[in-house]
Amino acid sequence: MPVNVHFDENDALIVLVYRGVVTPENILAVISDMRIRSASVDKMDRFHYLDVDADLSQIDFKNLMVVKDSVSENVINGEKRSQLSFRSAFVVESVINHGIIKLYTALWESDLDNDPTFKLFEAKAEALKWLNKDDVVTARIEKWIRPPD
Repeated sequence: MPVNVHFDENDALIVLVYRGVVTPENILAVISDMRIRSASVDKMDRFHYLDVDADLSQIDFKNLMVVKDSVSENVINGEKRSQLSFRSAFVVESVINHGIIKLYTALWESDLDNDPTFKLFEAKAEALKWLNKDDVVTARIEKWIRPPD
């Protein structure tokens, strides 16, 4: 799977690791899975790590709108959701992907119904510091983002 998701319920953190070709369908499947796996997903911070080999080139502006709308969907299974309020740190190792993520975060800036905060980083340590994660959490995340053998 091009997007691996790790839930750290104790630290209210979702870690998403992107590798290889990532399609809009991959991202929408992850969003659906996140809702199923955790009732508190609307309030959990996110740490997105886009590895140097992550390829978001199949994702265009229309796809970004669909992804944003899917994340911010207000009614899930007939139940009204609370306002989204999370921080999302993106560590992006490719200039092309940086532009795509920048466009995605700009879409959220116009959303007056939700209050997530997005920030792009060049280094993992900076992103984790911004998310207020300690060394124990950082060590756990390092294991998750390490490339497979």
